[in-house]
Amino acid sequence: KKTWSRLFQDSPEWKELRSKFFAASDKVCIKCGSVEQLQVDHIKPKYKYKELALEWNNLRILCWPCNSKKNTKEE
Repeated sequence: KKTWSRLFQDSPEWKELRSKFFAASDKVCIKCGSVEQLQVDHIKPKYKYKELALEWNNLRILCWPCNSKKNTKEE
């Protein structure tokens, strides 16, 4: 059985929004300036704020290293 998070990541709505957001971005990590391993990240985590999961203003570009070491205190 797929979790809500996995279902969300596989949803056409998320895939389309993520693609559009990335295309409109500067394609640079907002934390460290890297241009490699970029990801579209939720500022307020989707597991806590499901109602914001598809909100453009809740997204940002982070590289994988910055995203993987996010401090939960900033959320």
